[in-house]
Amino acid sequence: MTFTRPTEEELRGYREKYNSVDLPHDISEDAVLIDKTIYTKGLLLGGSEAKTYVLAPDSAMRNVEGYEVYVYKRVNDNYMLFWQCSFRGHVKWLLTRDPKASEAEMQKIIWDRPEITSKNTGVRYCNGTCY
Repeated sequence: MTFTRPTEEELRGYREKYNSVDLPHDISEDAVLIDKTIYTKGLLLGGSEAKTYVLAPDSAMRNVEGYEVYVYKRVNDNYMLFWQCSFRGHVKWLLTRDPKASEAEMQKIIWDRPEITSKNTGVRYCNGTCY
């Protein structure tokens, strides 16, 4: 997987494809081009907790909804929440850098966070959650 800055020509291609879509983030020069394989090439947008990932204009998905919104929310120095907001009913993950984190500690973090325990999952693209 490689991370690079997109050229102006690459940005122009993304803007042409996604211009009519109301993306949560603008396609700007601070975007990061991600190239995993030929099938998963895209552009990562957003400088806050929420990130928008748009598929490459020449990807297999030809429709303009070929993008996802990811949220990485810091809980503390050892924990982070991650979820995808592209569809209703999203799943949230608790990520940790501590390989010895106890089950009790993780459960406390889960039950102390209303953004995890809330049953309000009917908002597409996490509008109002993180922007």
